[in-house]
Amino acid sequence: MLTEGRTTGDVAPYVAALCQFTPKYLDRTGNLERMCEMADAAALQEPSTRLVVFPETATVGLPATLPSHDQHWKLESYLLAADPVPGATSRALGKVAKAHKLYIASGFVEADPKLKGLIYNSSLLIGPDGEIVAVHRKVQSGGVFKEGSRIDVFDTALGRVGLSICYDLWFPEFLRIQVWNGCEVHVNMTANQPIFGIGSTHVPIVRAVESGIYVVSANLIADHRKEGGLQYMGASSVVDPFGVVVARASQDHEETIFGQIDLKKIIQARALISPLKDVRMDVYAATDGERKRLGQG
Repeated sequence: MLTEGRTTGDVAPYVAALCQFTPKYLDRTGNLERMCEMADAAALQEPSTRLVVFPETATVGLPATLPSHDQHWKLESYLLAADPVPGATSRALGKVAKAHKLYIASGFVEADPKLKGLIYNSSLLIGPDGEIVAVHRKVQSGGVFKEGSRIDVFDTALGRVGLSICYDLWFPEFLRIQVWNGCEVHVNMTANQPIFGIGSTHVPIVRAVESGIYVVSANLIADHRKEGGLQYMGASSVVDPFGVVVARASQDHEETIFGQIDLKKIIQARALISPLKDVRMDVYAATDGERKRLGQG
């Protein structure tokens, strides 16, 4: 944990590794084995790696389509593949994190701890001691998933970290709440299809620039169209506070990319332009009141 007096200059530059891969549907055990192998390889390939990130629902994948009433068995299989916290996912990733003194962030399908049959599209952050640092449940969720309702920031040795999943990142309000609470590195786990491609190619850049922070986004890569499924487009990225893409993955194959994170750039970017200083909440609040008066929200 960080002390209250820490500044961005106290954290030495480090490397984030983004593991863009294709999980096998519902094969949690097999996917976790691959993820552990990829995290091992990332740590060995780049010794400066202190953060490893996997995409949304990396442990079991996403259903190609929402099940209809006559296909309830498909949903049942998906519910059974969900994982509690702590559980198989946190234990497996915790061992690798501890072995290499890494932080590991990953999307997974979380089982509600009390209510059987309820699941969340979640992400977790494991610390270098192998213990759970944070769990985030997707706020802008739907379909088979129950929505989360918290937007948090977590103190770590990597800086103050915020988590999101896929569509959460499309809402500037989501990230701004984290930034007002000191977020310096935002980690997004996603499953963007080509039709929503800007979610990987453009939105991370905008979110980074408008708040002067790092945005790290790991996307699935897969093409299941021949089997009647969906395509996921990759393009995982690390974006710095100036909006510079420090590292970008391909859009057609699995790979691990590495990007440096240097928190001093946050101060440098905000010295150049600082929307956080210039934001006119007084004006926007009045505008919001007018919108409500007109019945638009």
